[in-house]
Amino acid sequence: MNSQQKAKLNEKNTANKAITKKAKAKQRTRTNLSNAHALKKNDIITLKITEWGTKGLAIGRYENQKILVPYVKPYEKIKVQLLKIGPSFIFGKCLEIVEDDPTVVFPKCSVFGKCGGCHYQHVPYSEQLDIKLKQYSDSLSSQLNDIPSKMPFDFSKSVEILPSLSPWDYRYKSQFIIKNEIIGLSAARSQTVVNIDNCSVQHPLSNTVLTIIRTWLTKQREKGVDCSQFSQFFTRVSPCSTQLMVGFISKIDDKLFFKDLCRQLLNEIPELASILLNINTGDEWDLFGSETTLLHGDEKLYFSYAGIKLQQSLDSFVQANGLMLETFWKKATDLLALSKTDTLLDCYSGTGGMSIYFSKFVKDVICIESSASSINDARENIAENDITNIRLIHKKAEDALGSIDVQLDAVCTNPPRAGLHSSVKDALIKLNPFKILYISCNPETLAADLTSFLKNGYSVKKAVLLDMFPQTYHMESMVLLEKDDKKLS
Repeated sequence: MNSQQKAKLNEKNTANKAITKKAKAKQRTRTNLSNAHALKKNDIITLKITEWGTKGLAIGRYENQKILVPYVKPYEKIKVQLLKIGPSFIFGKCLEIVEDDPTVVFPKCSVFGKCGGCHYQHVPYSEQLDIKLKQYSDSLSSQLNDIPSKMPFDFSKSVEILPSLSPWDYRYKSQFIIKNEIIGLSAARSQTVVNIDNCSVQHPLSNTVLTIIRTWLTKQREKGVDCSQFSQFFTRVSPCSTQLMVGFISKIDDKLFFKDLCRQLLNEIPELASILLNINTGDEWDLFGSETTLLHGDEKLYFSYAGIKLQQSLDSFVQANGLMLETFWKKATDLLALSKTDTLLDCYSGTGGMSIYFSKFVKDVICIESSASSINDARENIAENDITNIRLIHKKAEDALGSIDVQLDAVCTNPPRAGLHSSVKDALIKLNPFKILYISCNPETLAADLTSFLKNGYSVKKAVLLDMFPQTYHMESMVLLEKDDKKLS
């Protein structure tokens, strides 16, 4: 063995010792934490709930241990079965309310607590807003408190919150799963499907479709018809509530199977403008396959909203809360304080509705969108509205930003839950716009991304929390960033 081989062997042995040492230390920590109490899985204890945790969970303490429980609220005393003993927390489920909180409200859905769609139906809506505002402010304050900024922003006092126009019937797009003889939504923290007759946060037209399909499937099965290929169905309701699209998801291309169902839906729902059949032979949890066939009407929804003519495909991204769409656009425009001399970049621009809204207030809009379906809808929407000051770029943001060759006055970016790709942050900082409006549905990734901008000459000027998802812990927010030095390089 030569000296080079010996050096590599020594390096490998040193690395293995370090890994083993780290693993042993981690095991000791876990052992110490787990032995700090005598609680075991499936134990049943009585617990006083004292505060709200994150993600819809409430917190009580037992023998100095934090117990997380869903579907209860502070000031309740409950009996809890412990389901998971973790190194730093314990997760349980409520078996019985021993002492109620006087402000608790009765959930509208009979499956609340089983279905994973809602988390706060037992909480008055005004309190839901308070919970979200505090958690959002606390999260950003704690994560950004030590980041240097010329003009620090006080999230604990200065966040504006806009309630939903209605806490119910607000979801204008839906997805229902069909599994064996069950039709519904996924259970909380599970892929089990919960049977649902009516969903209180969905638009009433979606619930009508659910009822008709459920009845039709029952009759088909009574006739001995194999319905196993029908795996999901989707609905899309236009924001003006006058047009409905229904999409069937099937494992095989059998249009005759859906013929009677189409006739029944058309007879009972005058708002039904479009029925589509999507063939998905992949994983059962995939949303859409690549092949879609028109069964009735138009391939897209066509409607006018906020003075704009729009179209929407089955698989294009749209905001779920159709009631708040114009409020959403208007607030974004107000925060950016746009002028007719501005060039605006709309990053992750979707079907272009908000971009068209922006276009009335600026000189030019540059849109970046990676989804083929969304960019096609955007192209048609722009043409239909005779807009001449919007340029579309059909690429991923990380691939497109390098081609921007004009000085940007403002950027609006609305990334997915994972936040901005590191190269996107770097490119936006390099483009050096004076204003950036960051729209986020995830406070955790928002804080991480804001950190990059704060370290590169930006300060938070305003923050707005929009309640786009009542009855759930999910949040949508807008944060306005501005350059500390107004003189652009």
